[in-house]
Amino acid sequence: MPRANTTEGALWMAMKNAEQRLATSGRVVPDPALQQYIQKIVCEITETYCDDIRVYVVREPGFGMYMAANGFLSISSGLLLRIANEAQLATILGLQVGHYMRRHTLRHWQEIFGPNEGFLAVLVTAPFSVGYYRRLSQSQTYEADHIGLDLMMKAGYSPAEASKIWHNQITERKTAGEPQPSYLLSEQPSFEDRMQTLQRLIAQAGNKSGKLNKQRYLNHVVSHWPQWLEDELDRADFAKTQALLDRLKQSPGGPGVVWYYQGELYRRRGGEGDLLAAVKALLQAETYMDAPPDTHRSLGLVHWKLAQNQDALASFQRYLNEAPLADDTAMIRHYLKVLGTNS
Repeated sequence: MPRANTTEGALWMAMKNAEQRLATSGRVVPDPALQQYIQKIVCEITETYCDDIRVYVVREPGFGMYMAANGFLSISSGLLLRIANEAQLATILGLQVGHYMRRHTLRHWQEIFGPNEGFLAVLVTAPFSVGYYRRLSQSQTYEADHIGLDLMMKAGYSPAEASKIWHNQITERKTAGEPQPSYLLSEQPSFEDRMQTLQRLIAQAGNKSGKLNKQRYLNHVVSHWPQWLEDELDRADFAKTQALLDRLKQSPGGPGVVWYYQGELYRRRGGEGDLLAAVKALLQAETYMDAPPDTHRSLGLVHWKLAQNQDALASFQRYLNEAPLADDTAMIRHYLKVLGTNS
């Protein structure tokens, strides 16, 4: 812990306040086993900083992560949806450890404010502004990526997985039709630059093989997919969610859940041909044991909108049979009554 009357001490105090707010915000995923699992990977890749870093998995859609100067690490649920195995998780954790090792957050704040005596006051009295200055420089980002790759390789993970993280982000951005982002506060490298740089480093290391631990990773996150995918859909960024779902369909975990949310995407988007596509996806979901009961409710709603009343009746009844204590059973029974009257 640095001295309180120093710039770094003030930054630590601000981050301590931010950590306390996060811990009590209700946004942290209430799964101690998941937290412990990720914490264990941190210790596996860096014994030196094992006790310094505290991991928080935050319920938040999109690809997000942040390493604070005082050692608290925030990882979004959306990020965990977008990585496929433990090797990729180790890469993400390694690059964040790299930021911590090199004190990048402190250096970035110093670059913003310079030798300004008001810097301490800003940190102590307005810690809410910390999140506004999160983007780091190109050199800091490249340095952290390099450290992360080195740490995950030394821990025995497959280095090829490191660049795949950014390849997937490129695919998602292109699917959504987004241009290369413009960074206002710093010139962060693009996903393409980060991917290509990592690929060069991997080649220089000899393209070594290593562990993936895919199933162990899935065992800790698949149970959260329904809630996390619901959060993704709530953003109504359907193109990005579609890219995510296409990738999850290639995973052995949770096929019924993934196809349910594919159907929900079509149903909520409601574009030309989407209702028929929703029926097809929801029927596909029903073929899997892990399909949630909500699959039948959604199918009932789509059938009803397509004026397929008998099919809607059957789907709604199946929903009630599988989820008799659901909060919306009274509404579904009303739907059945209306459909029965109109049949």
